[in-house]
Amino acid sequence: MNRARAIEVLQTLRPLLEARGIARAGIFGSVGRDMAGARSDIDVVVAPAADRQLNLFDLGGVQTVLEEGFAGMEVDVVAEPIRQPELRAAVERDRVDAF
Repeated sequence: MNRARAIEVLQTLRPLLEARGIARAGIFGSVGRDMAGARSDIDVVVAPAADRQLNLFDLGGVQTVLEEGFAGMEVDVVAEPIRQPELRAAVERDRVDAF
């Protein structure tokens, strides 16, 4: 999947993600760099709304929405704030926000 299509999918999913407490979503990794291959997964970064703190159930719901929206592609979700320095640096380097 290319970067433009991934952004389109996230924008389409925006109402469902916002209903689950997500204020901001984007892609990173190979799709964010627009260098994804046929076997690449989709790396998605999400940020909760200011008044929300995401728990595991919330993230499970977000994961389900994304997997359904990306129709069979493997999706990895990272929620902000990102505590791991290496992962945070990768997200900051490649991030492309959809909303």
